[in-house]
Amino acid sequence: MPIEHAKVSFKQNGTPIADAFDDVYFNDGDGLRETDYVFIEHNRLPQRWIEHTQFTFVIAETGFGSGLNCLRAMQHFAQFRKNHPDLPCRHLHLISTEKYPLQVTDLQTALAQYPSLNDLTQQLIAQYPVAIEGCHRLEFSIDTTRISLDLWFGDILTTLPSLPMETDGLVDAWFLDGFAPSKNPEMWQPELFEAMARLSNFNATIATFTASGIVKRGLSEMGFTVKKVKGFGRKREMIIAILEQRPKQTTENRAPYYARLPCAYRQQTIRIVGGGIASGTIALQAVRMGLKVEIYCRDEQLAQGASGNHSGGLYPQLTSDISIASLIQAHCFGYAMRFYNDLLSRQDFGYEQCGVLLLAHSDAVKQRQWQLQQKGLWPSELVKNIDAKQASKLAGVELHHDGLFVPQGGWVDPPSLVNALIEQAKLEGDCTLHTLNHISNETIQTWQAKDISVVIAMGHHSSQLQSLAPIPYRLVKGQIEHVPSNEQSQYLRAVICHKGYFTPAYNGYHALGSTYDKSKIDSQYRTEDAQINWHTHDKVMAGHTWYDTLERDTHGRASVRCSTPDHQPLLGALPNILRQMDEYQALYKALPLHHYPLPVNYNNLYLFTGLGSRGLTTAPLLSAVLLAEITGKPLPMSQALLDALQPNRFLIRSLIRQAPYET
Repeated sequence: MPIEHAKVSFKQNGTPIADAFDDVYFNDGDGLRETDYVFIEHNRLPQRWIEHTQFTFVIAETGFGSGLNCLRAMQHFAQFRKNHPDLPCRHLHLISTEKYPLQVTDLQTALAQYPSLNDLTQQLIAQYPVAIEGCHRLEFSIDTTRISLDLWFGDILTTLPSLPMETDGLVDAWFLDGFAPSKNPEMWQPELFEAMARLSNFNATIATFTASGIVKRGLSEMGFTVKKVKGFGRKREMIIAILEQRPKQTTENRAPYYARLPCAYRQQTIRIVGGGIASGTIALQAVRMGLKVEIYCRDEQLAQGASGNHSGGLYPQLTSDISIASLIQAHCFGYAMRFYNDLLSRQDFGYEQCGVLLLAHSDAVKQRQWQLQQKGLWPSELVKNIDAKQASKLAGVELHHDGLFVPQGGWVDPPSLVNALIEQAKLEGDCTLHTLNHISNETIQTWQAKDISVVIAMGHHSSQLQSLAPIPYRLVKGQIEHVPSNEQSQYLRAVICHKGYFTPAYNGYHALGSTYDKSKIDSQYRTEDAQINWHTHDKVMAGHTWYDTLERDTHGRASVRCSTPDHQPLLGALPNILRQMDEYQALYKALPLHHYPLPVNYNNLYLFTGLGSRGLTTAPLLSAVLLAEITGKPLPMSQALLDALQPNRFLIRSLIRQAPYET
């Protein structure tokens, strides 16, 4: 479902009012004091952070609104870290939901009343996601304190019950916020309180501005001990609560065979096998979670496989319908853009957010693009229709085709990116790189026996694990050309995509690609493949003066991509396929889900591969997902999207259909 923005008006003093609910987002002029009193003080947060023995403390909020509560909590946590730098609690993770997100201009106006929040406000504005249903992970920093925010867009009665959780509780404190029950009765339903109980840790606390009987009864029925205390300002009473008895959990709405179970022991070290984009993104995010990281690369230098190309496009593959595949792409793209922008402020690497032009180069493509625009399911900030004149202006060179424009897209130089990721990981934490290390199956199993988490991120070399977990990989050779820029082509300032892609000049060269050859899995550069690349581009670009002047006597690079039959990555615990074949042989009977056991996997072994040609777009968010799975922290994706990435999904599908499992 498309997400609608909130319709907002403002009082003379700047306080925002939600027109649909005729209610204010925060107290006139006292928003910060209200947040401090209701949510910070009555959840006893500063004292609980001092007492907390875990690395991460999780706060969940039931209405993001202007973001005031979240930003204020970030401020308080940063002050706590400044005062107590040696205590175990070092990371704040916020989860917030919003059915009607504010437009970014309204957000700026609402928060302008609070100049003390200006730094965090600017970080929020810079990252504020486009209005797409699902989870948008944002990252904030105050000095050396890093804070995560999972902002879920959608109806809370849908998003909160479906929020993934495989542990016995996730949330430590709740900001039970939202427009008053009398103004917004649709939100305050039994499903809300049931979801809150399911997600809460033992002794999780709740604070809310309301004293409504509906809220008091709803929490009490779910096992919370509730009491009324003095309200804020002129409000006589408000409610606080604590979960002293967790309700019995149910798995009826969750497929147990796709469960993402955290490691059974406290994480200390994570070993990553591979030297490409997947390894780099997970290494940096792992040290930020306090983990020791060891990287094992088979080559003398990083990024010698499919991550070694000169430059590649960064954009989502969208369809006219909002499918699971396109949602994965859209959310991964948004996070990757934010992740790379943050990295660029810390490390120099080849990256430009110049926009991507998707040319309507055939009647079939024109029809697909027309349908995408007519349905209006994707926000214009993400993708918009343009004519040939607009395309030429955006590209800086002559173009003859209409198309779509992804304004936030661009290009990345993968080798410099991978090196920047590892360098930043070394600066921020304990990260060691071991080169010229060919890791065998036997070595991996030895590590596993020592309770060390191992992530297999070896690209097409992941197929060497077939003796452990036979999985249907699809290996495809791809070749790109390095084309010298000239006096005309140097003015190109957007990535051009059709059947192939062409990037703006970087270090004097354009990247022109790419072939897809399923018959070869070697890295040898071939002139016949170069001819295929040029022929692909000639069919679309011949007749453009600047293109016709390009030098054809070029050189390039070939590598092998690792993909899968459904073109989705493989992300999660390495499945014990033979055991699961036995455990789930009755799936075709479609019994109630509780009849099926949790999956049998190889302990502490995780797979992160099959990114195909989309690794630049997908790797950052998928790294965050995998680390959340390993450590039992909040997962930044809906359950449906997570299930589509499970390494055992091909086996499960074959068992449901009673079809042979082919690898």
